[in-house]
Amino acid sequence: MALASAVLLIFVGCKNSQSPRDKAAAMIDNFESRHDPMGLDYARDPATADSIILLYTSFANTYPDDSLAPVCLHKAANVACLVGSFDEAIWNAQKVVDEYSGYEGMEDCLLTLAKSYEFAERPDDAKAAYQYFIDTYPNHPLTEDLKRTIQLLDMGAVTPEEQLAAILAEKENN
Repeated sequence: MALASAVLLIFVGCKNSQSPRDKAAAMIDNFESRHDPMGLDYARDPATADSIILLYTSFANTYPDDSLAPVCLHKAANVACLVGSFDEAIWNAQKVVDEYSGYEGMEDCLLTLAKSYEFAERPDDAKAAYQYFIDTYPNHPLTEDLKRTIQLLDMGAVTPEEQLAAILAEKENN
């Protein structure tokens, strides 16, 4: 919490012609420009992941009505999921789902939410999130794959290894 306060003070404390909101967005842009867009830097260095997640969530919490708020929360969820902080990923993705219904990246955010539940080995929550996605986007190109994922989770195949084994066993039996 103290770190979040420090980041907010930096946002507000800078004195030039840029607004605090623009300074916060610039800090995020600057940080992102210095790191791999695929997130490999974050996977290799959890402290780097923590820093960008803090920048994202601080922006979203400080400027919740800004159009970048859901984008930041979604990015925070993606980075958290990438580095194995599944509860944090779930929290941020769920916040987008709950508070930003018009967010244009909602499809991807819902997938991040479902995958985070799956990776956290919470199969019932993962199935519910996948089903919500399917119900909301029935014509999405991933719909059939997600139905299959739900079937695998129903079979008790929670981890990726268990899912692969279930798929191979099913192919062998057919």
